[in-house]
Amino acid sequence: MKKLLSFGEIIFDAYGDEHTLGGAPLNLASHTAKFGICSYILSALGEDALGERALGEIASLGVNTELVQKKSLPTGRCEVTLDACGVPSYDIKEGVAYDEIDLEPDTLLKIKEISPDILYFGTLIQRSEKTRNSLKKLINAYIFQEIVCDINLRRGCYTADSIGLCLSCATILKVSDSEADELISLGFLGGASGTGEALGRSRCEEFAGALFAKYEGLKIIIITLGADGCFVADRRGERVSLGAIPTEAVSTVGAGDSFLGAFLASYLSGRSLTDSAKIATEVAAFVVSRKEAVPPYTILDGRPILK
Repeated sequence: MKKLLSFGEIIFDAYGDEHTLGGAPLNLASHTAKFGICSYILSALGEDALGERALGEIASLGVNTELVQKKSLPTGRCEVTLDACGVPSYDIKEGVAYDEIDLEPDTLLKIKEISPDILYFGTLIQRSEKTRNSLKKLINAYIFQEIVCDINLRRGCYTADSIGLCLSCATILKVSDSEADELISLGFLGGASGTGEALGRSRCEEFAGALFAKYEGLKIIIITLGADGCFVADRRGERVSLGAIPTEAVSTVGAGDSFLGAFLASYLSGRSLTDSAKIATEVAAFVVSRKEAVPPYTILDGRPILK
């Protein structure tokens, strides 16, 4: 059985007075756990009511909480506002528990005993110097078979350095089409300039090719295109382009995490690039149709049973 270590934020998404457990690293770990990957999360929670609630809910999602730290800071929280199409905007609170993740020798020893095959992280968790240094220490101390990064560009929560760490470390990379254009605008593809608009299917091949040329460790690039589906490329030259499954959108919160989690679990189980992308598209469409970032579903013979 493959083992995943998801490093990053645990956040309660606040929709008015309603609080829903989330955060990209937890969402991804929850979806990979459904597919049979042994999923751990390395994060931190506050010594508060939300922190206590989170531990129980995380365990119920099938994610191991052994590496979750407790801090005197508040548990992570994000105010979410949905527009008429279910597309969210985020107000992510600062100075919270996951900004203070430690990587002391005993934690590093536990990780070595667990022996994870896969590391996942993104950009948001790097916003504090302390947690970013802990992440770097982990990357330098342990050799993972795969390092999976998602370029989640939340306003005010990323820098060129945090993006650069993702790009230089990742073997599997996911970006949205709008994030891809932002990477071009920030100069990560050399002299190319962004358009200020979502990348679009027609520019995906050029974008992926430029990333493969610049970052030698990259094996797979996933570009999610919202209602237009996805584009997946591997270094060997295989390309997959799929349309989205039509669905009535309730909320897109967690859709990208569900896509990546389902793709990752499927691909690492031995499925082809195309089959993995198809399964990921099915799961993402289901998630978009629900308010929860990790709605209940089951897996039978490696395929999702969605209700």
